[in-house]
Amino acid sequence: MIAAALEEQAHENATLFPSAWVIVTDDKAVASTARRVGLKVMASPDFQAQFPSR
Repeated sequence: MIAAALEEQAHENATLFPSAWVIVTDDKAVASTARRVGLKVMASPDFQAQFPSR
């Protein structure tokens, strides 16, 4: 997951308007590693809050 996000983020950074890749996980080790390599991380509840129920 992290390797794929890093690869895609590298491609995005070469564009005029790059998208930001975010790792959504509740796994502390994955989140820590993602942050360490410069990726943005979001916990599942925070991600779910982006899409409120109607």
